[in-house]
Amino acid sequence: MAGKKAERDRLRREAAVARAEFHEWMSVCEKVMDGDAEGVAPLLSAARVRYIPPRELWTVDGEPVDLFSFACCHVKEAGGDFIALRIAQILIDEAKMDATFDLKARRCGVGQFSLLHFAVMSKQPSVIEAVLPYVDPLAKNGRGETAGTFARDGGYPELAKLIENHLTQLELAELDASTPVAAAGAATVEEARRRRIDPFAN
Repeated sequence: MAGKKAERDRLRREAAVARAEFHEWMSVCEKVMDGDAEGVAPLLSAARVRYIPPRELWTVDGEPVDLFSFACCHVKEAGGDFIALRIAQILIDEAKMDATFDLKARRCGVGQFSLLHFAVMSKQPSVIEAVLPYVDPLAKNGRGETAGTFARDGGYPELAKLIENHLTQLELAELDASTPVAAAGAATVEEARRRRIDPFAN
């Protein structure tokens, strides 16, 4: 009997801690939504940036999201990307220090969006460029869309082009590494492929 009571007490304590953590996190979200860069900056701990609320505490429609998602969805104007960029840098630093924290696999929201999908939602090239080297640009959301397709279909071809250019550079680097003499100096993927097939092509 005493054992069951102790277990109930433990569960209540854990639930109270979880609620307190969630409410503190939500207060940061409110500052993010208000675009309060000065107020948010000192509150952006690694733990809060990594945190995704448990479903049972989530009171908003849809699936739980993280601070980066909030920041990207509430960039109000050009130059308002400071908060999203700061959060992105913390996530990147965490991934560098913790091998178990995989940014490429991170998904949240009802659409199971990746960091790059959320970066597209910010409509800010600087945010996309910040996360591109650390994510999988071909990762798909819950509807099977890559971030590039998501950007183009959403009416932002210039953002899709940023992602396509990154993919081109990745493919050029791969070709260059596999045939360093043949593909060196190629300006396009097509040219690199042609040189790979015919090392003497001009």
